Amino acid sequence: MKDKKLIAFDLYDTCIHHPKNLWYYRKIFEDSDVSKKIIHELWDILQRTQINIEDANFDIPQKVITDINDLTKKNIEWTIVYPDTIKTLETLKNRWYKIAVVSNLAQKYEKPLRDLFPQWIFDYEVLSFKVWELKPNPWIFEYLKDTSWIDFKDMVMVWDKLDMDVAWAQNVWMDAIQIDRAMKWWNIRYEKDYIKISTLSDLLKILK
Repeated sequence: MKDKKLIAFDLYDTCIHHPKNLWYYRKIFEDSDVSKKIIHELWDILQRTQINIEDANFDIPQKVITDINDLTKKNIEWTIVYPDTIKTLETLKNRWYKIAVVSNLAQKYEKPLRDLFPQWIFDYEVLSFKVWELKPNPWIFEYLKDTSWIDFKDMVMVWDKLDMDVAWAQNVWMDAIQIDRAMKWWNIRYEKDYIKISTLSDLLKILK
């Protein structure tokens, strides 16, 4: 991890989380005649474009639109910042690292999520609804490189999912760190191709 310049973070389950949404999301499927495929396609569009659900060209009942809007509101209300997130990010900035956020996000989530932070601390952001693409598409990483003017070899990616995040970062030759808060016996583990940590604050032991 020597001589790195930019540390990029996933948002959900890395810096913030909303532990209560899964049950409510399943309930929308159970109570609706609309197929899961249609709802997933709709959600995909909302994360790729700067439109609201009411403007999406989908023939779905108003109740489903209302339910999804209700889910969005509840997700925002339930979302919290992990206790070590802000201090870790601030410390990395004080150590002269640039930091970025990379997240699949619908437009309605943006402002409320920014408000979770006392100040918007990220130097760069790649939010899917603004760049019209979802991670793990490799173009996401190219966008970050182009906007930051920092080469892949000088970046570190910190994300929670091995297949969606860490593996794709490695595909463009970035160093990768997986955060796994369920890991009980080690704070830091050096795997063959990546590092695993149990809290964000563990980064401060790796990135001096």
